[in-house]
Amino acid sequence: MQQEKRHLEPARSILKAFEREPDIGIDEVAEITGRDRTRVLRWMYPKDKGGTGGTIPSSSAQELYREAAQRKLPLKADDFFLDAPLEDAE
Repeated sequence: MQQEKRHLEPARSILKAFEREPDIGIDEVAEITGRDRTRVLRWMYPKDKGGTGGTIPSSSAQELYREAAQRKLPLKADDFFLDAPLEDAE
């Protein structure tokens, strides 16, 4: 799907782990977190398009991590973060 290719990580992979047809887990994640479907969608959009740049807000990430553990989904805490080197602080 063309739209799916534009979705940003790690949000896309986390939502996909909660996948139920026909979406990639958007409705399921919205229900778990109590967030509106459009808010969840914005997690996968770039910041310049009104999104979070792929970042899931920490309160929602904690809820999803707990739910994933209960469902025995193959998600680790590290999956909620990009593997990007930290910039040197001066």
